[in-house]
Amino acid sequence: MLMKRSLFILFSLLVLGCQRNTYISKEENDSLFKPMIQEEIVYVSKNIEGLRNDKGKEWYDMDSIFFHHWLNGANQELEGNYKKAIEYYLKALNTKRYEISSYEVKLSLGRAYIQTGEKEKARKILTEFKQEAKKDLSGEDIEWGLTEEAKEALSRDVEDCDYLLSMLNE
Repeated sequence: MLMKRSLFILFSLLVLGCQRNTYISKEENDSLFKPMIQEEIVYVSKNIEGLRNDKGKEWYDMDSIFFHHWLNGANQELEGNYKKAIEYYLKALNTKRYEISSYEVKLSLGRAYIQTGEKEKARKILTEFKQEAKKDLSGEDIEWGLTEEAKEALSRDVEDCDYLLSMLNE
């Protein structure tokens, strides 16, 4: 997995270096973002599957809605329907989950904004994601700790966020 991520970042930097300050084509978007979106679909799908055992619990309804909006957004983004993806990501972001924030979807939202050319919106939402993720990683404002697996995943998301922010600074 680490090798795949490293190759993805290396390839992305090469593509970006060859076309500084130019429009990124659909083919290049697919090569830059498709692996990230596919990984996200797997992650969100696992969360939906994990909820199946939680029917009837207080958090089930809102978490289910949150993850379904996020999954729909990722699927739309994968198909190149970036505006529709943004609509779903915003719905997920505005879903009030039980005792858990919805900020995780901001990484996806920022990526979709990049693909629609909305750089300032992307920069703002990605910066918010990074700040909130750093709080979770440091243990601030959290009632329970993250598992090691969750910390590793969130750390990788912060790396992806840094990468996306660097694209905006080109």
